[in-house]
Amino acid sequence: MCSKARAWKIRRMQESPYCHWCRRRVYLLPTGSTQQRDDTATLDHLRSRFDASRHEPLQIPQERRRVLACFRCNQLRGQREVRQENVLRNRVSGEE
Repeated sequence: MCSKARAWKIRRMQESPYCHWCRRRVYLLPTGSTQQRDDTATLDHLRSRFDASRHEPLQIPQERRRVLACFRCNQLRGQREVRQENVLRNRVSGEE
C-alpha cells in the first residue's frame, strides 16, 4: 500500500514528470528508501507561506495548491522562505 503523498506524486508524474520550477525530470524514490537526490520527486506548495491568498478558497476546482518539484528546488524555496521569515522577525523585534 502506498501513502497518499506517493499516490499524489504518481498521479502528477503521469501528467508531467517534470519539476514545476526548473523543468528537470523527477523520479520517485523506491518504496522504503530515504536517500534524497536532487532529482527526487517532492510535493511543494505552489504559494509561499507568506502569501495571504494561500488559504483562500480555490477559484476553480482544478486549481492546485501543491505541485510536483525536484528535491533541489523544494529545498531552495524552503531556505529562501526561512531567510525571509528571519528578516521579518528581526524587523518586528527591532534588530535590523
